[in-house]
Formats: sequence, structure tokens, C-alpha cells
Amino acid sequence: MDKSASIKYFLAAVLMTASVSPFSTVSYAATSQTLSDLAKVSSDRQAEITQAVQQGLLVGDPDGKFRPYDSITRQDMAVILTRALQLPTVHARTSEFSDVKQTNWAASSIAAVQQAGLMTGNNKGQFRPKAAITYQELAVVLSRAVQWKASGEENQSNNGKLKSAAPWAWDALNLSLAEGVFSELEVLNADQPVQRQVLAGILLNSFFPEDRAATLQRINNGSVQINGITYSLSNRVKSLLDPSNAKVLDGAKIKFLAEGRTISSITSLEIIATGSAPKGGQAEFTGNLKLDGSGATLDGDLKISGDYISVSNLEVHGDFEISSKLSHDFFSKDLNVTGQTRVYGGDSNTVVFEGASLGQVEVNKQDVHVEATGSTTIDKMALHSDASLTFGDSASVEQVSLLDGAGNVALSGNIGTLELAGSQNVTLAGNANINEVQVNGSGAASINLTGSIQQLKVNNPDATVAVGNNTKVESVSLGTNVLASAVSGVTPASETPSAPASSTPAPVVNQAPVATRVLEDRTISISDGVVVDVTGLFSDPDNDKLTIGAQTSNRNVVRTTLSGNSLTLTPVAEGSAMVTLRASDGKGHLASTSFNVTVVDAPATPIPDPTPTPEPTPTPDPTPTPEPTPTPDPTPTPDPTPAPDPTPTPDPTPTPDPTPTPDPTPAPDPTPTPDPTPTPDPTPTPDPTPAPDPIPAPEPTPTPDPTPTPDPTPAPNQDPVGMDIPDQTLEVGDPAKDIELTQYFSDPDQDLLAFSSVVTDDQVATAVVDGSTLTITPLTGGSVVINVTASDAKGGSAAKTINLTVMPKAQNSNAAPEVVAAIQTQLLSPGYTDERSYDASQLFSDPEGDAMTYSAVSSDPDAAQVSVNDSTITLSPGTAGHTGTAVVTITATDSHGNQTTYDLNVVAVSLVDNGFIPVNSKQGVPSVTVDLSAYFPTDSNLQQYWATPAQTLTGPTPMNGKVWNASPMNMDYWIVGANYKAVLIRVSVSAQTNSNAYFSQYIDGGGYNKTIQIMNPYFGTSQKFVGFSLEVKHYNPATNQTTSETYKIFDGLPLDQIKDLKYVNSIDRAFYDFFDLIPTTYYNNELILNVPGSKLTAIILKKDGQIMDVLGDPNGQLEILPSGGTIIRKSAIHSSSPIYNLPGEWNLYPKGTYQYYDQQTP
Repeated sequence: MDKSASIKYFLAAVLMTASVSPFSTVSYAATSQTLSDLAKVSSDRQAEITQAVQQGLLVGDPDGKFRPYDSITRQDMAVILTRALQLPTVHARTSEFSDVKQTNWAASSIAAVQQAGLMTGNNKGQFRPKAAITYQELAVVLSRAVQWKASGEENQSNNGKLKSAAPWAWDALNLSLAEGVFSELEVLNADQPVQRQVLAGILLNSFFPEDRAATLQRINNGSVQINGITYSLSNRVKSLLDPSNAKVLDGAKIKFLAEGRTISSITSLEIIATGSAPKGGQAEFTGNLKLDGSGATLDGDLKISGDYISVSNLEVHGDFEISSKLSHDFFSKDLNVTGQTRVYGGDSNTVVFEGASLGQVEVNKQDVHVEATGSTTIDKMALHSDASLTFGDSASVEQVSLLDGAGNVALSGNIGTLELAGSQNVTLAGNANINEVQVNGSGAASINLTGSIQQLKVNNPDATVAVGNNTKVESVSLGTNVLASAVSGVTPASETPSAPASSTPAPVVNQAPVATRVLEDRTISISDGVVVDVTGLFSDPDNDKLTIGAQTSNRNVVRTTLSGNSLTLTPVAEGSAMVTLRASDGKGHLASTSFNVTVVDAPATPIPDPTPTPEPTPTPDPTPTPEPTPTPDPTPTPDPTPAPDPTPTPDPTPTPDPTPTPDPTPAPDPTPTPDPTPTPDPTPTPDPTPAPDPIPAPEPTPTPDPTPTPDPTPAPNQDPVGMDIPDQTLEVGDPAKDIELTQYFSDPDQDLLAFSSVVTDDQVATAVVDGSTLTITPLTGGSVVINVTASDAKGGSAAKTINLTVMPKAQNSNAAPEVVAAIQTQLLSPGYTDERSYDASQLFSDPEGDAMTYSAVSSDPDAAQVSVNDSTITLSPGTAGHTGTAVVTITATDSHGNQTTYDLNVVAVSLVDNGFIPVNSKQGVPSVTVDLSAYFPTDSNLQQYWATPAQTLTGPTPMNGKVWNASPMNMDYWIVGANYKAVLIRVSVSAQTNSNAYFSQYIDGGGYNKTIQIMNPYFGTSQKFVGFSLEVKHYNPATNQTTSETYKIFDGLPLDQIKDLKYVNSIDRAFYDFFDLIPTTYYNNELILNVPGSKLTAIILKKDGQIMDVLGDPNGQLEILPSGGTIIRKSAIHSSSPIYNLPGEWNLYPKGTYQYYDQQTP
């Protein structure tokens, strides 16, 4: 599932280029430019951007900035799409849009996306290049670029999440959610602008999805288009993704690995195209769409979800599935499947496997007809439905098991073992020869075959078997507690101990062929084929005629041809493969033997060892005559690219590269550089530098001399603190295990720590520290102790031990479960965060498909508690008030006892005093701000986490300064300081659904200098501002009493005298210098706002007695603005709120700010 990092680097490059296009051009040379404004960006997004710059794909603006929190404009998006999709750019003299000048830096890209139909203008002919693109607009653009297919059902299931979206964007938003491109949070905020830092992940999920299949849209010679992106093809996949397969691969779902824009491997392929039924008189399968692999290898799974499909000449290293969507014909030829084969589709008109090599086969489609012809081999077939199974004369089937669901089965051909394992009644018909029938299930069996059964074994006492007249049973055996009456139609051997029921002796049970010798592993040269004599390799105890077949595990390395007793090995490319020979006796029994073949690019001598007869062939193998070829051999390998790989720096010297091949140059090859001056080679190094060497050495020493004076400071130094590190168990051959030591050590003085490690026996394992990462590499079985020490620069240290057990490599080579996903660091705080659950079966995967059990343990239950129920891991907060970090170690154990662990990092925090800050904002507000200085007076290094109560989404991300600023989204923002004390900013964003009057400004200039401004919603209409009143509340600390006074606005004024005003101004009755300080020409009414000895706690705007808007806390005892000042409603707000929230809706200015009267500020 891993995607090549270079893809991520490329897309980050595209994003950066769009971000800086007005200021810079793309540079493809390596650069070390550092972007200065990424500190607040999450580590994943920061890595995408930074790595793209380090790769030399782009540069930042002249100031070295990326502007991650800026919104993406429409012209930015045009540039990104043009470069990501490699659209042809057009430099027209005039633009089709009235607001796009040809001097605009993005003009050619805007023309390109317009011509491609990705972005269009409005009905006024405008493109709006500088307008911010919203999530709903981005969803529509991406759905056009990626060409997602709508099912028509998405809207009904997700409409509840689209309240903020325009109807024209519903389909695209639902698709983006279904495809995993947008999160639910982004869909909920569909009308909000998209930030630059968010776009990289969205584009990756759109164009380069990692966790789900992409759509194969077009196939050309040597290239394909997938999700709108054009890729070139490596040789490994080129023959499969060939234009000859374009029809059958149209719209196919594909997962792949890529190096840059070259597909190197296919990890999953699903065919959804459909062929047609054969026309009248045509042979079966002639209407099928055909996938010809031409000997290619598919490294993952192949699924057939279209109808009328044929597959040929293909090796599938994963699973192969014929889905239920194939309801008619399927044909395959020379299909080799390493994993499991599942037949869930087809019909009575045949699913055919010709010349196939199949291991485990599962059939579960009612009345399907499965036919194995040619040299097809099947290890085991499990049948779950009524079906017809036909096996050709040369086909080999070791075992067929009939399970529940298989009640009526028709068999034809030779079968090794037939197992009746279900509990339902079974009827067998057809013409088959079976070596052994095992009745292990409890159902009644009726065997009406024309043919023979060598041995009938009835093992279940509840079963009954009725054998028809046309079925010849050579021998019957009854298991424990099975009565003789359980079998009818044949005389069990247990009832006829003397056996002479006829004049012929008792029949002998057919015996399987055996391999008489072992073929040794071989190493062969890529330039030479080898012939192996297989005469007498197999024998049959019954002297049955044997049919021998050969098969290679990797046709891309070596191919096999068997002619008589001669097996020809034809090398294709360097690598290793297993060659298997099978012998079938035609009665369901077979034998096999295998040997390994390694293909190298130089001749190898061991090949002729097992075949002394062909003495002549060994002579050419070792002969030095081919020695010249080994010299060029390395060169052919790097034909197109490797030549520059070994010598990237000396680009000018590639021309001399051919010269080393000729004889004159081999001698200087070892010392090409020193040839001109071999003698001075040792001396040049010391000669120029011996004198300076001692000088630099003493020069640094005087500098450190004065530094020892600060030695007194270590006296109060506190030693580092360490937590217990969980014991580790690894297996020989496992990859190295990395442990991040900062999770287990900390320093109370915040000193930088240096780490070291010592292992008690480095023959068992090595333990190496790089920075703060401890890397453990298992070498051989045994137990050791790893001593880990953390030291500060002041002499303090702390030590912990890790008990490491290295298990020997399992004899059965069963692999341990693998970690296939990751969980974000989780922040927990009792009362503010909920418990959260994870499905461990999605975190781990077992390579062999073994069943797994799970356990989990917390390194500090006071910080985080964990419980396990089946595969569900539930994480919940620990003890209230406890802070710190913990590691929850989740362990997956497979059925063989192999274990793999995953460490989930947890941060436990508690709030500072009054640390819960609710921020209630409205849609359209660009940003909200909270000054955290009062909460963290001494902390300078604050960390931020984004979360919901049930999940931590990102973090930690360093904050710059103590002023928090963000675009409002429904989200929890945790700001964490030293000792894990925190502030929780819980942002809630609501729609602006009303058009009522609202407070637009409140000024407290001290004393009586107080004024309120109300926005009139009726301004410019014929409606009058009537029915409104203001309730003013004061709290008297001396009496602990709250008083309230209500003032009607325009009380008693005739309607015709109420002017049409945009703002209604109310002032304190004693604000005598109002017109001297405030830039306005009127006020409308006077109130008692300032009461000496009391605090103005709230002002409530009402309409006909109903609360419209509120300033302050009607139930509180604090002044609305304790330090005075001016608050102005954010300009994006055009509606009232029944609850006052300063950071979410207002901008705060210091006392004495009067100049913004009659305004709303951003």
C-alpha cells in the first residue's frame, strides 16, 4: 500500500509552484532553500513541501515564504491543475474572460483549464482569478479532472452533511467524500475557502490515492492515464498495460507503485468492462473481452467484475477472483495464481481454466460449471454451492471438498481425494474416477457416478452413503462407531474379512507416484539455456502411465519447456525462480519435486554437476572464452540509466566510460585519479595541511577555557527522568526496530538530551543510537539486556534497560503480522475528551491470512487507559489532573505465535485556570484570534493539536508566539505548554440564518464615555426600525445585587419622524464630548450605562420583547470590557447572536479607539 515518496514530492512541488508563481520560476536543479513560515504547519504537510524544495523541483518566494494559511485562489488552482495534469498551455493574444489580462502570470494556465473543461467562468464572462476557491468549488473541479463515476445513491445518504453547500456541488461533494478525498469536516464547511496547507493532501488523495484504487482512463503505447495523471510504464507492467488490452481495461480500478511518474508494479487490478455473448453460430467465448498478459507478472490481486472476460498468459502473485458481477462466460489460458482463487461468478456455460496453475480454489456460485483443461493443476478446491466440475485428462486435482451449500454436484474427470464435509444431503452424478472419497460430514450422500472409487472412507457415524449401480467401489473402510448399515449399494470390506466374493483377488488401492531423486538447485547464465534430463525422475508403484508437466514460479526470470525427458530452462532476466515438475497417474494422484534456479549475468559452472552424461556442456560453462562477456555484462544492465548512476558527479566523464572496457585502460582502472601524480598521492594530503593542522587544534582549546566558569550552574541541575521501556521480542530476520527515546526520557530543566546504548551481547543483537532513535537489529536467537542512558550537558543522567528476546527464525517461515496503518498521537483530558476506539484488524495484517488476536497495555494508566474487546481497542482518559506522556503498546499475535507491536503515543493534559475557551463564530468569518499570554505567562514553547472530543487529528505543531489565530471550523484546538498544562479552544461555527438587527460596535472609553451602535436591517427599505428596546444590566459588588433597566428605542417618536439610518446610535447620558471624539453627526437616544460603584455586565437588544442580540453576560458579574476598549463586529457577520462571544465574532481594540465608528472591521 506504500506509494513512492517521489509522487508526494512531486505534488508538493506543484502546490509550491502555484503558491510562489507570481514571484519565481520553477527550478529543476537541487536546492537547499529553507521556507521560513512552516513552523505552524503539521509535520506531514511540512515534509511534503520541504522535501519538494530539497529535490529542486521549485523554490519559494524571494522572502522564502510559502504562506500556508493563505487561501488558494482560482488562478492558483488553474496553475496547479495545468502542471499536475500536464495540460497544453495556450498563449493567446486575448483572454476569453473579461477579468483576465494577458499580462496575468496565470493567464496561459487559466486558458488551459478552460479549454480542458475543468474550470469555467460565470455567466458574466468573468473567471474571478483572485477569488478564493471553496471546498465545494474544488470538489467540482477535481471531479472533472479525476473523472469520478457517480452511482446516483450518494446524495440520499449524505444530504444531511451538505447544509452549507450549494445544490450544484452536491454530487461532487458526495463523490469526494465517498472517494476519501474530503473529510466530513471539509464537506461540512463546503462554502469555506481552502487553505494552501490543506490542498496538498487533497490533491494527493485525488490524483495519487494510496488506500484505494484509482481509475485507469486511457492506455497509450508506453503510457497510461490514471485519475487524470499520465504515467510511463516500466518493462514489468508494459505488456499488461498494452493498447491491445485497452478495451478490457477501460475504467479498470488499479493500485500500483510508482517511481516518479513511472509505474513499476501493479498491486491490485479490477476489471469492470464487459464483453458480449457470442453471436448466433459463433463459438463460446468469441464475444469475450480479452486480457493478454504476454507473460507479465501482476504483483498483487486480480478481480474480474465485468462479464464475458478472457485472461491469458499472466502470473498473479496475489489472489484471483471472479466476482458475482461476471454472470456468464469466463475463459483463461496459462493463468498462474500464487494466492487464492475465488469463483463467485459464472453460469452453466462454463468458467474455464486451461493450462492453469492454481493453489487453493473456492467456488461459491449456484449452478456454475467450472472446467479445468489442458495441464491445469489444482491443489485444493472447496465447493460451497451446487455446481458442475469438469477435469480434463491431463488436469491434476489433488482434493475437492464439498461444504454446506453444495447439495447437487456433477463431476467429470480424475480426482485425487473427494471430501464430503457438509451437514446437508449430497447427490453426486457424472462420470469420474476418484482415488479416495472421505465422508466427514453428517449429511446423507447419494453417489450416482459412472466410474470408479478406489477407496470409500466413512468417518462420521451420522452419515449414510448410498452407492449407485454404475459406481464401482474397490474398497470401503468404516471409521469408529460407523455401522456397516451406513453404506448401501456396496459391501464394506469390514463385513467380508475373507474377501473372496469373486474369483479375482481383492483389488489393490491405487498408489500415488513418487519422485525417485532430487534435482539440485542451479545457477545459470543469462546468455545460456540449460537442458535437464528428467529420465526416471518419477516412478509409479502401480506401473500407471505418468504424465509429467513443468512449471516456473516466475516466467520473467526463467521459462520451462518439457519435451519427452528433456527439460529446457530458458533464462529471461537475472533473478530467482522455483521450477516444479509434477507427475500425474491419471487416477487423481500426483507427485512433485522442485528445485531453485538462479539466473546471473555471468556463466556458472555448477550447472552440469547433476548431469554427468552431457559432459560437453560443462566445458563451455567454465570456459574463459565467455570471459569477455562478463565485462560488458555490467554495462548491459545499466544500459539506459545505470551508466550515470555510479558516476553522477563526473557527468563530463561518461564519454571515457566506454574506454575502460578496452584492454589499454584496465590497468589504470584501479587508480584513475592518481595516474598523473601517483607518488605525491600520500604527501599532498599532509603537505599543505600539516602546519595548519596543529594551529586549528589549539585555537579552539583556548575558547573553551573560559567556559568552565559556568560550572557552578550544574549545582541546581536536575537529572533527566526516564520511564520504563517495554520489553521487546524480535525474530531473526525481522526488520530493525526503531524506538523513539524521547517518548521515555525527559528533562525537568528542558535540557537537550544525548542518548547512548550498550547491549550485553552484540552477537544476539545490535543497538545503535542515532539522535534520539534507538535502532535494534536482531542477529541470532537469545536474550540480551540493552542499557540506555540519557545525559544532559550538565552531568545529569538517567538509565533504563530493555529486555530483548530474539526468537530463532520459525521453521515454517510463517511471517509475523505486519503494521499496515498508523494512529495519530492522541491527546486526552478527563471531562473534555471522550473515549475512542480503533479496529486493530485495520492496523495489522497477516501476510499468510492467519487469524490474529490482540492485546494492549498502557505504560502509564494514570495518563491513558486501554481495553481490548476482540479486535476493538478502546482508549480512554486516565486520572483527572495527571499529566505527561504514555505509550500504548498494541500487540497482534497470529495463530503461530508470531507477534508484532505498534506504539500509540498519548499525551495527557489538564487545563490551566479558566483554560476552557468556547469560541462561537459564524460562517464566512475569515479568522478568529485568542491572546494566550495570560494563560501561559512564562511558557515560550507552545504546541498545538487539532481534535474533536472523540479523536485527535493532528499535532503536535509548534506555535509562534502566544496569539492563536485560525480560520474558524468546528474543531477543538488544544494549546499545550510546559508540564502539559493546556488551554482548550472549542470552536463552533454556525450558519447566519437571520437578518435581524445586531450590535455592530461597543465603545468603553472609560467613565461615561460609552456608546453602542446597532446595525439597522431595514436600511434602504420602507420598513421602520420600531419595536426595539435595550435592556441594560449592572452589578453592584457592595450589595451583591444585579439591577436591570429597559429603554425603548425611538420611544414615542411618530413613525414619519423615524429616519432611515444604517446605524442606530445610543450613548451614555453623560458622554458630553461624544461629538468631539466620535466621527459621526448624530445619536438617537441616551441611556444610563455608567453607574459609579457598579459594573456594566450586559446590554440586551430585543424586538417586541424577544432577545435578538447580547453584549456581555446577562447572568455574570464582570464588566463587559474590564479594561475598557472598543469591540467591533467582524465584517463577515451580518446576523445577531443570543449568546455573546468576544473571540468568535468581535475584534478588540484598545481604549481610546474611536475612528472605526460606523464600520465593521475584518
